[in-house]
Formats: sequence, structure tokens, C-alpha cells
Amino acid sequence: MKRRIALFIGAWILGAGGAAFGQDPARDPDGFFETRIRPLLASRCVECHGPVKASGGLRLDSREAVLKGGDSGPAVVPGDVAGSLLAIAIKHDENEFVQMPPKQPLPAQAVADLNAWIAAGARWPAAASARIAPDKPHWAFAPLAAPALPHDPAGWAQQPLDRFIAQAHREQGVQPVGPATKAALLRRAYFDLIGLPPPVERLEAFLADERPDALARVVDELLASPHYGERWGRHWLDLVRYADTAGDNSDYPIPQAYLYRDYCIDALNADVPYDRFLHEQLAGDILARQAPPEDYRRLVIATGFIAQAKRIGTRELEDMHLIIEDTLATLGPVVLGLSIRCARCHDHKYEPLTQRDYYALYGFFASTQYPFPGAEEVRKQTKFAPLIPPDELQARRDRREARIARLKAEIAQHVDSADVEERIKPLREELAR
Repeated sequence: MKRRIALFIGAWILGAGGAAFGQDPARDPDGFFETRIRPLLASRCVECHGPVKASGGLRLDSREAVLKGGDSGPAVVPGDVAGSLLAIAIKHDENEFVQMPPKQPLPAQAVADLNAWIAAGARWPAAASARIAPDKPHWAFAPLAAPALPHDPAGWAQQPLDRFIAQAHREQGVQPVGPATKAALLRRAYFDLIGLPPPVERLEAFLADERPDALARVVDELLASPHYGERWGRHWLDLVRYADTAGDNSDYPIPQAYLYRDYCIDALNADVPYDRFLHEQLAGDILARQAPPEDYRRLVIATGFIAQAKRIGTRELEDMHLIIEDTLATLGPVVLGLSIRCARCHDHKYEPLTQRDYYALYGFFASTQYPFPGAEEVRKQTKFAPLIPPDELQARRDRREARIARLKAEIAQHVDSADVEERIKPLREELAR
């Protein structure tokens, strides 16, 4: 079966191989904190107990704040799980005075990790500021470790992933349903890969196909369909906030926007490697200079990723700093896998980004020429990049100027220029006033 990677649903893996770091709070307390504790606090606690909102006077965004605690006292007593209010709260024991998080308890593994962290001394590395030490990997960039496959005593699993599902079945006391019918499999394949139901004639043909690889053939057929790129390209377009208009209060139309949309769809259908897909969108205009002429148009269109940034105001490139900020707000989560906007005003609290890093990235786009699609007060497009190579563009201009010169010469043979000048002289004088 032809293999493809849907660009927009896989994890962005920055490293591979090697043992998982930060598994043991005793052996690697810094790594354990960065991989297990910091992400947990950031995702489940800091929204209500952080610098913006500190419910009950408690903040959980620094070791000092955790040890100080809130209205009820210190949240953590290093080395004493039973005496730590945080450990008591996350048990969700109805006999205790508080259960946190209030809406949904933490998973058992998360509770165990927090307890192990407290028991080991609740270490909070000094490198917890935005910049990390070169020899200590940040939790977000740690290599993914392949976990051991669970045992499958019932032999239900057909693929390695099924073993984890079977394990969850056993833990939850759930019995799996029986195998799907061929009709259900076909319907799922169609909706998943192209977003459309299977035609009746295709269903009939599939039901009559007794070959063992019948489903694999259908999948290959759907992957080769142009509808595949239309279905899955929408995910990327949603992430980069694609629109046919410029946004903000004017929300002026951009007639050329569809070119970038089609580029994304075509790239997915062509199975363009993900790294090349990103390179073309961030630097397609530069790549186009060294590319064959037939690729020039496509590569320039790819930079629609940058051109899609929301336009602020009603005049040409008004509030340019906000346009660049919008570009970075897309670049960070979509391409880097990092929230980035916090670093606009200060060193990031949880990502490995300083304010200096933010404005270094800002500088890349400050030197970029953004096209202006028009607005309410200035209804004219400017600074749009030509979609043909410079040599060809200049050749077209030369041919146009030569033709204009020939036409002027022909006109001069039939028109008395002095008479024309005399006739339009009053008009010029009137316009000058």
C-alpha cells in the first residue's frame, strides 16, 4: 500500500532515538520535572493558579510560590507527600476539604508523578526560566520513547496499537465490539480520506470483491484522488487561518488568496515531504531564484503562508508591528509547536523562549515585503510579488515598451502633434489650477 503522511495530524518530532529522559525523579530530578511536572502544571493548573489568576491566593508557576502556598498554607512540603496540600487536593477524596482540579481529576499516572516529585524534594530547576542549559534537554524537545507493548492474552490485537486499546479495555472492564462490516469499513475509509460517502456502485463493487487486499486497494485509490488533498488540506488551512479576505475591520477581499489554497491542496496530493512543504512556505521566493523556471510560480505562491497574516487598519500596511505579531502568532504553534506570544512582552514562563528570541524572529519578518490587498480607504493592491521569473518579466516589459514606441510612431504619421498640443493646452492649464 502506498504510504503517505498526513502533514497535519502527526506530532512534530524534533528528535528520535535514545532512552527517554526524565523517567526517575531520584536519578534525574531536573529531567523528571521538565518532562512530567512542568507540562502538567502548565496544562492543568496554571490557568487558575498563575500570574493572571491566583485562585485562593495560590500560584503554581514557581517553586517559591508553591512553597509559599495560598490562603490555606504551603501547597508543597518537600519530601512530605502526606503533609502537602497539593498531594491531598489531587487525590479527589470526598472526605477532604478540597479536590483539584475541580472538574476532572488528574489521571492516575499524573497523580503518581506529582507525589513522586514531592517525595523526591520537589526540585524546580533554576533553568526553569525561558532559556535552558545546552546539556539539559527541554521537556518539549525530548525524544519520544517507544513504550513496551502490553500483553494481549486474548489475542484480540491485530496491530501493535491494538495492544494498548486492549489493555484499556481490560482496565475499564469494557468488551470490544465485533469486527466492522465491509460496508462500514468502506464508509469509514471514504469519509476519513476524502470526506465524502462512497457511491452506490463503488459499494457494490467492494462488497463483491473477495480479494484479501480489497480494502488496501480502496485506500490507495482514495489517496490518489484529488479529493484527498481537499479533505486534508483544510486542516492546514485552518491552522494558518486561511481566508479570502484580509481580516480586521475592513476585511477587504483578496482575489488571489485561492492560489495559496490550491498550493496546499496540490502539495498534499503530490505527497510533498513535510520539511520541504515548510521550507517553501517560509522561503519560497528565495528558493524560486535557484529553481527551474517552471517551479517559479508555485514557489512564490507558497509564501502565501506569510502573506495570509491579518492586515490591521484601513491604510497600506498600517500598524505593521501588529501584522508581524500575527505572523509570529501563527508560526509559533503551527510550525515550531510552541506558544510564542507571551515572549512579546517578557521571557516566556514555560517555553524555551526569551523576549530576545522573539524579537530575533520578529526581525526576519520585519525585513519581509508584505503585499497590501487593499482596504476601505485605499482600494488598490500594491507590493504583490510577480508570479513569473525576473528575466521573463523584464522581457515582457521590453516587448511592451517596444510595441508602445511603434504605435506612437504610427500615430505620429497621421496626427499633427502641434495641433493636438494646441487643443489640449487649455485643459492642462485648467487642471493645473
